[in-house]
Amino acid sequence: MESLTTSSLENLLGRIRNLASHLIAEFSRFEAMELLEAIKNAAHDNKNEKANYYRLTCETLRSKLHSCSDAQFHKYLLPLLGDKDQEKILDVMAKVEKSNRNRQGRGFSRHRSEADQPPTDIFAAIIVRGLVIPGRLVIKGREIWVSCPRAGQMVQLVKGENSS
Repeated sequence: MESLTTSSLENLLGRIRNLASHLIAEFSRFEAMELLEAIKNAAHDNKNEKANYYRLTCETLRSKLHSCSDAQFHKYLLPLLGDKDQEKILDVMAKVEKSNRNRQGRGFSRHRSEADQPPTDIFAAIIVRGLVIPGRLVIKGREIWVSCPRAGQMVQLVKGENSS
C-alpha cells in the first residue's frame, strides 16, 4: 500500500511539473491549486518526509490564489515544486529566448527605414534677431524643420545648417 501512495505522490508531482511547464495560455491556477491540495494530502497520508514542506507550500500558494494572475501564480510553481533539472532547462530556455528577443529588437530598429519612422514634433522657443518666438521643431529622419508661425514660414535645416 505504501508504494501505491508513494507512486501516486510521484504521479501528482509529475502532473504539477508538467502543468508548470505549459504555456501561460494553457495554465489555470485553480487546476494547479487542486493538484497542490492532492499532493499535500498524499504526502500527509504517506507520512512522507516532505509532508510539512508540501503543506506549507499549499497554504502559502492558497493565500496567493485570488490576489495574483495565472501568470504570476505560474511563476511560483516550478521553483517551489519543480524538478531541479527541469528548472535548469527552463531557465536556460528563458535566457536564450530573452537574448533572441533583444537581438531582434535591436536588429529591427537598426534596419528600419527612416521614412517609416514617425516625425518628432517639439514645441520650442526660437530666437530670431534677439526676439524669442514660440515655434516648433519637426524632426523626420535626418531632416529638421523649424516652423515660426509669426514669421509665416517653415525652414528646413539639415544637420544644423540652413539648406534653403
